[in-house]
Amino acid sequence: MLNVGRGSVQTAAAVQRNAIPELQHAVEVGAVSVFAAADIATLPAKQQAEIVAKGERTILDKAKKIREARGDQKR
Repeated sequence: MLNVGRGSVQTAAAVQRNAIPELQHAVEVGAVSVFAAADIATLPAKQQAEIVAKGERTILDKAKKIREARGDQKR
């Protein structure tokens, strides 16, 4: 058995379900984390494609902004 938590598995499944293929590939090659990809995967496919086309730094920056916005909503 792998030492992977349920949350990690659920996050990976969400990426497989919701992320465009280019974003999934970025995760597979290690360019971005599955958690960053999961944040981007909450966006419509067209927005995902625009972000992924701009590269790794843009993916990470946008994922951070999505997390921050989600955190602000929870308060």
